[in-house]
Amino acid sequence: MAKKPETSTKVTGLRRLAESRLRMTTRDAAATPFKDVSQLVDELQVHRMELEMQNDELRRAQFDLEAVRNRDVDLYDFSPAS
Repeated sequence: MAKKPETSTKVTGLRRLAESRLRMTTRDAAATPFKDVSQLVDELQVHRMELEMQNDELRRAQFDLEAVRNRDVDLYDFSPAS
């Protein structure tokens, strides 16, 4: 459980960084034509889906690594002493 606050802090820090970079852009979203906004929303939705898929794959990889680590720990812990 100790990792949760650290992760939350990282996410908050990344969000602040992203917001500050967004404020530095000169493009005004209100002046963007509706068609362009619609395309941007579509692109963001696709990007979000890609990130969710990457996150799922990373979670699966982490789960697999933990399983292998646990197996190796068991092999080490329960191996006969020489």
